[in-house]
Amino acid sequence: MQLKTGIVKLLDRGISEPKAVRFHVPAPHGGWEQVTWGEQLEKSRCLALYLAAIGVDPGSKVAVFATTRLEWAYCCPAIEACRAVFVPAYFSNTAEQTHYVVDHSDAQVLFTEMSLLPRVLERWDDYKKVQRIIIWDLVSETHLLPLLEDAGVDRAAALEKVRPMDEVMAAGERLHQEDPGRLAALVSARQDEDVAAIIYTSGTTGLPKGVLLTNHNLRVSAESWLQVLEHAFPPTGERRDILWLPVSHMSGWGILGQGTMFDYETWLSDPYRLLGILPEVRPTMLFSVPAYWEKLYTAALNASEEPAAQHEELRRL
Repeated sequence: MQLKTGIVKLLDRGISEPKAVRFHVPAPHGGWEQVTWGEQLEKSRCLALYLAAIGVDPGSKVAVFATTRLEWAYCCPAIEACRAVFVPAYFSNTAEQTHYVVDHSDAQVLFTEMSLLPRVLERWDDYKKVQRIIIWDLVSETHLLPLLEDAGVDRAAALEKVRPMDEVMAAGERLHQEDPGRLAALVSARQDEDVAAIIYTSGTTGLPKGVLLTNHNLRVSAESWLQVLEHAFPPTGERRDILWLPVSHMSGWGILGQGTMFDYETWLSDPYRLLGILPEVRPTMLFSVPAYWEKLYTAALNASEEPAAQHEELRRL
């Protein structure tokens, strides 16, 4: 298997098979909405071109402070395309912890969402290095103003720095129309030794510490997965996984990246709904942490005292 990773893989499959389904996202009124490789490429391209246009160059830091949402799948390839450095911040962080990660990493752009924005506004005056804050789900200025007022943040200063995602996407699309080959040119300059990410520890024993990972580090990790697990991969088109761990954590980011590299269809979920959707999705690979394997084990034990029935319950789950 020829291994292509990240933005390289997205550019390849987004062009060759744009209508192939990449993600299944919970629909507002139940069921699932599909997102194709072509749609993911289009959104990632708009973001990449916008970031490059506002001065995100090789080595620039771009932070993401958000819950597990589809927008991570647009931001991560876009940051990589610019040869910038991805800096995730745990969505459970306090205002102080979030500011520390963003400031310590020298991030100049911050992606976030409305539910977490108050924690950013709490330390607004201290985000001096951040030049642009892009809010994924900001619909209009009227939704922003009450939060600014509650936090005592100057309206003019905030509106100068904050941008809604829709505005960013529209600007990126205009840039693409002006120069359709711009994304490919950016990606072609990507280097194996580029720093791809700074992953911060949780800080339970002191201040969080940033771990630098290069494209080479990530590629070698992917090759190790391939060497160990390739025999277990179903044929392309039958591979299913669930992205339910925080993408701000190495585990969730890994699920997102492995799904891209190995052509998985990925369902988005969260820890509270995971067990409920397992029978529907029937993932062919499920990456988890020990606590959830224990939940599956307990559910099987509680189903029956008979080993055969316990095994059947595990298969059902």
